[in-house]
Amino acid sequence: MRVVFGGTFDPVHNGHLRMATELAQVLEVGHIDLMPCYLPVHKASVSASSADRERMLALATAEDPLLTIDSREIFNQGPSYTIESVRAIKQEIGREPLVLAMGGDSALQLDSWYCASELSTYVHLAVMERPGFQVDSKILESLGFCLSEGPASLSVRESGSAVVVRLNLLQISSTYIRRCVHEKKSIRYLVPDAVANYICDNELYQDPRAEVIPN
Repeated sequence: MRVVFGGTFDPVHNGHLRMATELAQVLEVGHIDLMPCYLPVHKASVSASSADRERMLALATAEDPLLTIDSREIFNQGPSYTIESVRAIKQEIGREPLVLAMGGDSALQLDSWYCASELSTYVHLAVMERPGFQVDSKILESLGFCLSEGPASLSVRESGSAVVVRLNLLQISSTYIRRCVHEKKSIRYLVPDAVANYICDNELYQDPRAEVIPN
């Protein structure tokens, strides 16, 4: 079973890493693919370039065999539509189940995604419930997903199931980290040391208004 966890990772932080680690344990898989987007279609822009975000992910996961990076969306250098990525992955893995992991807030907006009605023909969903966001089963069902009792159901068929995964989520956000950097506050223990050093060395997030199109 292949599990993909996408996002802007602007920057990647310990909350992302811990979430992916717990998800691997709950789903009983050997690794999680972190897939950074090139140009997010649900956000006007990002603050760090795609090259910087990919490099920070590489630094954060360098010594962790559980977490790997799928850079296909950055390599494609265009608007990041999830449906196009999962189609490509399914061509590579055949009938092996593909699980798309997302936060509960993203699941609430899933019906607004490009070609969202096609997703259930390619993937299962693992929805990581966050405080303040309750999964709306009607949205998932309207897109062809069947809400299942537990992760074991994901291996029963190739696609079309959805499970709610409750993790011990760290209350860390990329927005807060960017604000801390701008205000010259410490981000130690919020991000891996290598990521903190990269942000400092490359003077990222100095100006909160300096959002860029990825390159």
